[in-house]
Amino acid sequence: MLLIHSEWSDFPSFRMIPATSDCPYVECMFETAKKLLIVVGKEKKETFHFLPRLDEDGAAGPIDKKIKRMVSDPATPGQPLLDKNNKPVFEMADKTSVSGKLYREQRVSFETYQEYLILNKRDILDFINHFAINAKSFEVEPYFEIKVSEGLDQQFKPELLKATNNETTTPGGIILTGSQD
Repeated sequence: MLLIHSEWSDFPSFRMIPATSDCPYVECMFETAKKLLIVVGKEKKETFHFLPRLDEDGAAGPIDKKIKRMVSDPATPGQPLLDKNNKPVFEMADKTSVSGKLYREQRVSFETYQEYLILNKRDILDFINHFAINAKSFEVEPYFEIKVSEGLDQQFKPELLKATNNETTTPGGIILTGSQD
C-alpha cells in the first residue's frame, strides 16, 4: 500500500491506498480526532442500515406525528422540569425515527466491505510499517500530535505555514498540497 497525505473532517490526515491489485485492503484512513486507523478490507459482508424511506417523488417522507415529551430541567440535567404544582412539564414535539431522524426510515440489507479499527498507536505504526511501501519516507508521527479540540484555525495559522511550489508545510512537518485559500 502507498501512504498519501489526505484530510479527514477538515483536519490533515493520511490514507493508505493499494499499490498493486493483489492488495488485501481497499483503503485505510487515519481518523485524526480519535487517533485511529480505519482499515477497509476486500471481503464483503451483509449488513443492515437505516436509509430514508422515499416517496413516489424520491423525497424523504417526513414523520407527521407529534408526541408528548417531558421537558428536562436545565439546572439539573436528566431531571424533569416541574411546574408550580410540582408536576412534570410536558411539550409537544416532532416524533423521530428509531435513529432520531425527523423523516421516515427503512431498514435495508446490503453488502458492504469489512472494516477494521486499529485503536492503539503502536499497532497502527506496526500495520503501516508492514503494509506501506513508503513507510520509511512518510512521516506519520505529526498526525498523532494534532489537537482537534483547538480547531483548525488556531492550530494551523497561515503565518506559520511555509509555501514551496504548490505545497505547504505545517510546523509539525505535515505537507498539505493544493491551494490553501
